[in-house]
Amino acid sequence: MADHPEIAAPAVPEPRRRHAGRYLAALGVASALLPVRGISQSRSSTDIVSLQEQQTLLKRELTRALGNVELLEGRVKIQVQSLADNGNSVPCTILVDSPMTPEDHVRELHMFAAINPRPFVLKAHFSPANPQARLDTRLRLAGSQRLMAVAIMSDGRAFSGTADVQVSVSACVDGS
Repeated sequence: MADHPEIAAPAVPEPRRRHAGRYLAALGVASALLPVRGISQSRSSTDIVSLQEQQTLLKRELTRALGNVELLEGRVKIQVQSLADNGNSVPCTILVDSPMTPEDHVRELHMFAAINPRPFVLKAHFSPANPQARLDTRLRLAGSQRLMAVAIMSDGRAFSGTADVQVSVSACVDGS
């Protein structure tokens, strides 16, 4: 047998998965430092929206949901706290002055929140079988804003009511 000089084994590079792990960890740290903004959130929840801008937003949403309906004032009352500590669950009652007879009753009730990422909040159906046109609910609000409720009557007329609410801690900031 011949003597063979010992051959040094080539240096083995560090496994690629270790490099990938370090890369992903660095990427995670970097992305955690970047500001996050929801896709459907058109404005920051800290932006102050004037009452006139809110009226414009409500009119646009109303047209989108109900078409060019002529709104009459009165008959709709929104009962909501004027100051809510938290926008995640704001109690709200909507009352419509209606006899709820087959000839004169509320057919639909719509609710809008001016600066929410999705301003069209709810739609409820009523019939003469309902003893009164009343809806109790809880709203998730993106901040201080104007609310609008629209009642569509059995004869096609539309009545509206508004209420303003100040919210200390906003909800809906994630765009949902």
